[in-house]
Amino acid sequence: MSVGVLGVRSPTAISRLAREGGLAAGLGAALAQTGPVPCSRRGRTLLPAGWGQLVDCWQPAGAAGAHGSCASVVLPHPVAAAEGLELIEVTLAGPIALTATTGPAARWSARLIAVRVGLTDRMLGLAVGHLAGRESDGAPLTSLQLVQGAIADVTSCLEICRHGLEVIDSEPPGPAQAFDWMHDRLDRADLAISGMFGAAGYLADHPVRCLRLVALLRDLWTEPAARATGEGGRE
Repeated sequence: MSVGVLGVRSPTAISRLAREGGLAAGLGAALAQTGPVPCSRRGRTLLPAGWGQLVDCWQPAGAAGAHGSCASVVLPHPVAAAEGLELIEVTLAGPIALTATTGPAARWSARLIAVRVGLTDRMLGLAVGHLAGRESDGAPLTSLQLVQGAIADVTSCLEICRHGLEVIDSEPPGPAQAFDWMHDRLDRADLAISGMFGAAGYLADHPVRCLRLVALLRDLWTEPAARATGEGGRE
């Protein structure tokens, strides 16, 4: 991970780095090299490979940061590993000191939306290139009305979320419902993109596998009780 992307805080900058470099680059931009990391209440999180050793405190969504001596263990997760990430379980190995935080859940939610927007845009570009190289009745698949409609829907979703990120750049983060709304739209967009690759999009070695990790990231980085889906998650 390049030191140049550590600690990038602007949502638009995070989104750009995710679009240009992929999921690991986007997460690296969303996180700082030191300080609390977002995680579930069980202490699990997804981080760029090698970052586990940098964790000195953890911060469950919606809670104060817990600082102390931490131990981190990398859990097996082949898809995460293929994307340059590690599924990490963090445990406190020493005295706990709680620190007050201001809107931690909103801060992590905004950064995760930024990562997702960049990643979805990156995968849409791959999908359009894939479809343009395939023909139906002598014409590229991108000329089909159904395909054009699907691409337009994803593009519209990205534009709406980009506008939301621009607002976040200039104003305090909004209510959790706004982030949930953007997450839900991006979920639909990602599903549509995966379908554009046909059966190949569900193979473990296909680049679009990165979109399957964002659902896990949402569970680990955001407060389950604040989501419309209720308690529980995929971790």
